[in-house]
Amino acid sequence: MKNIIKIAHHMDDYVCMWNGVEDIYIRDTGETLPPKFFFVLSSFGGFCYMKTPKSELKRMVALGDGRTRKMYEFLSPIVGFDYKTFEYKTFEKALTKIKSEIDAGYPCMIGALDMFYLPHFEKIYHKEHIPFHYELAIGYDDETQTLYFNDCGRTEIQEISYDEFRLAFDCSYPGLSKPNTVWTIRMHTNKGKYEIAKEALTKKKEEFEPLEKNKVKMYVCGPTVYNLIHIGNARPMICFDTVRRYLEYKGYEVNYVSNFTDVDDKIIKKANEEGVSAEEISTRYIAECKKDMEGMNIKPATTHPLATQEIGGMIDMIQTLIDKGYAYNVNGTVYYRTRKFEGYGKLSKKNIDDLEAGHRDIKVAGEDEKEDPLDFVLWKPKKEGEPSWPSPWSDGRPGWHIECSVMAKKYLADEIDIHAGGEDLIFPHHENEIAQSEAANGVQFAKYWMHNAFLNIDNKKMSKSLGNFFTVRDISKEYDLQVLRFFMLSAHYRNPINFSHDLMESAKNGLERIVTAVANLKHLSENAKEGSMAADEAEKIASLKEMYDKFEQAMDDDFNTADAISAVFEIVKFANSNSSAENTKEYIDTLIKKITTLTDVLGLKVEKKEEILDEDIEKLIAERQQARKDRNFARADEIRDELLAKGIVLEDTREGVRWKRA
Repeated sequence: MKNIIKIAHHMDDYVCMWNGVEDIYIRDTGETLPPKFFFVLSSFGGFCYMKTPKSELKRMVALGDGRTRKMYEFLSPIVGFDYKTFEYKTFEKALTKIKSEIDAGYPCMIGALDMFYLPHFEKIYHKEHIPFHYELAIGYDDETQTLYFNDCGRTEIQEISYDEFRLAFDCSYPGLSKPNTVWTIRMHTNKGKYEIAKEALTKKKEEFEPLEKNKVKMYVCGPTVYNLIHIGNARPMICFDTVRRYLEYKGYEVNYVSNFTDVDDKIIKKANEEGVSAEEISTRYIAECKKDMEGMNIKPATTHPLATQEIGGMIDMIQTLIDKGYAYNVNGTVYYRTRKFEGYGKLSKKNIDDLEAGHRDIKVAGEDEKEDPLDFVLWKPKKEGEPSWPSPWSDGRPGWHIECSVMAKKYLADEIDIHAGGEDLIFPHHENEIAQSEAANGVQFAKYWMHNAFLNIDNKKMSKSLGNFFTVRDISKEYDLQVLRFFMLSAHYRNPINFSHDLMESAKNGLERIVTAVANLKHLSENAKEGSMAADEAEKIASLKEMYDKFEQAMDDDFNTADAISAVFEIVKFANSNSSAENTKEYIDTLIKKITTLTDVLGLKVEKKEEILDEDIEKLIAERQQARKDRNFARADEIRDELLAKGIVLEDTREGVRWKRA
């Protein structure tokens, strides 16, 4: 069987990842595009290249740091296309997917491919491995075992045998692709190139202006409490706690609301497995979650509402939506009329017609009752063994999405400043929240949306099946949870972050540098002379303003905690180089305050707790000091050994005796 999609080729040398998208765009819009159009628009902010002298390429070859995916992520809503990534364990499954896409009339991107196995690259073929090339699959022939491609550097259609394609396809490059990766593209735009360019080039960060002067209403989606929280849960907790801390540092009064979802299918399942009530499960794991939050130095929210305590408000909002024609009751189940809300998809940049086209054919209970497959549940009738509440429609419980709409309204307002959560919540959860809240309240739901990117484990998605699933409690057995917090803040919240033992060790060492610096300063302070700062000391303190400005500039730039930490390290380096026993106590204490003020904004505890020695140990230290004065060094050494046996390490300095636990 032979099937080749007829599609004009926009030949553009060595911009492989975007060239296929350009071909599809040109076909579907009739537009013409200048060379590298999408690539140039998407790569502002940096795209890493390297030259490959062996292959004598005229251009450079793209290196992966996650940028390819981020480029698609940035430009897809602006251009108007959807993409999905399919990673297959076997070549055969990937080939089946490619052929099914082609049969449906959709070319698809494939890669990364190793150019070593691509015959049309004559200078590289069987000479040099370059495993990060992409091509647009447009056809296949099962009889001749051949695939057909558009390649960015070739005007004619390229052919490759299944066998050789298998070799080229069975490779990976970190940040770009895994073996056997297929990217499906669905173009749904009616924008011209000038409109696209204008949107891409003018897309910028917004200046934060709260709805009410000096006050911030902030809502963060909290966890579903059916087990110990995992480190993926920890990232939004840490990131948005830091946002809150910085806003407070800048003088804002922050009303910070973060919920606990304490009724859910997973909670009910866990309760049934243990033979206890859902309430017992949720109560247990809320308590455990709070322990972990304390370990990560997460400030308690202004309000931590529970879904089960807000059922009345949910019933009221659902009734309002019914009264306004946005919802309907079918046999005790209440659905939201998704199509009635005109702005649906504005957050996720999804086209509702494409959502319907891609709606899965899997039927669930009550699916046939919907007016539209895209309608979602606001209230569902109870099932045997489930908790339930009375309502005008049935004894049952709310859908997941309605919870946050109601709690944000009750504890903040109809319109709030910031709504935050993980990027996995953008669709459908946050999209549905917008539809519910704005339809019910008649005003914009949230002025600003913030979403943290995913966390991977050793460059792989965290999964129980892969054995790389870690709870925060697991991490606490090996590291102080302050190290985990430092690690999470070492990357911008919108960038994916990779968790590994090596990176945690690096975070541990980085945090220890700050902790040690503060401890040294405290020791100097204890022995420093009283009195006001000298003129040269005051001048040194004044010079720290530049470093403080760097910190604030980083945080003002969409809460760039990675650069903010760099500014803290500059102050630490300064303190280490500009402090001694000759300095005044006021000067040393000011240095301590300068460091701890900024680390507190980041939620990092850098001051060691004072440890109290047992009375007999205190006596031994005093006796040793007297023995040294009496020049009885044998006894002094004997006491040092005694203390070491008790786990106390002594260090003699010019400022006196210092000690630490071994």
